[in-house]
Amino acid sequence: MWVPAAPPPPSQPAGTTRRANSTSSIYVQSTITKPDIEEVIFCLAVVIHDRILQGEHMPFVPESNFFSEENNPIYAVPDADAASDNKKKKREPPSEETIFYTIRSVYECARFPAECLIISLVYMERLIAVSSIPLNVTSWRPILLAALIVAQKVWDDRSLHNIDFSVFCPMFTLKEINHLEKKFLELIGYDVSVNSSLYASYHFQLRTLCQKSQTGFSLQPMEPSVAAMLEARGLAYTEEFKHNARTKNWQSAGDLEISGRLRHMGIL
Repeated sequence: MWVPAAPPPPSQPAGTTRRANSTSSIYVQSTITKPDIEEVIFCLAVVIHDRILQGEHMPFVPESNFFSEENNPIYAVPDADAASDNKKKKREPPSEETIFYTIRSVYECARFPAECLIISLVYMERLIAVSSIPLNVTSWRPILLAALIVAQKVWDDRSLHNIDFSVFCPMFTLKEINHLEKKFLELIGYDVSVNSSLYASYHFQLRTLCQKSQTGFSLQPMEPSVAAMLEARGLAYTEEFKHNARTKNWQSAGDLEISGRLRHMGIL
């Protein structure tokens, strides 16, 4: 697990009423830095939960083994009956709370902008659409981590490195994180571009989800100039990732080389 058990909810002031989401499983408390962060994390957790439930019924894709936690001994689930009948205990889908606190635990360490969360969802759904690899009970955390790493590198001016994420998520070694990121990018065709209309579509859908769940959503849409910057950065990173893949010049997705080129182009 990435994250310890969810802390108990804070005490509720007298005379106030809690708002529940559509499944009555999460009440968002704005306790990090800004309300918009927890609102976005809440919406992201609901969507990922739905995708996992859908993914459990999707056909098996061999490439999905690359992201399976069952291939890593760290994630082995103890099974008392394994020695006697060699049966593997089936994992249950994570709750929305588990997904929420998992994402929040990474954010509390990385502190990337809220927009990175939306962009990571774009990338996860791109992976599903392009490669048919589903999110399921054994793959959602590695896929989420890879998507967050790529989204943070593309969007955040204060780009973190994979070694930072190996500290935030110590159950993954740096080597494993590098391989996860590389495979993720390979499977989406190195396409990390996000144009303004695509981002706006995801922003609107998440806002609508929060409204239906009687939850606020204060994260504002991107200004046109900011959206244009995101689009330019995404295109630049896409070309650089493809170049590195062709030349086999891979250094944690080319962190240093890409940052240097983007600064030269005036994009950073």
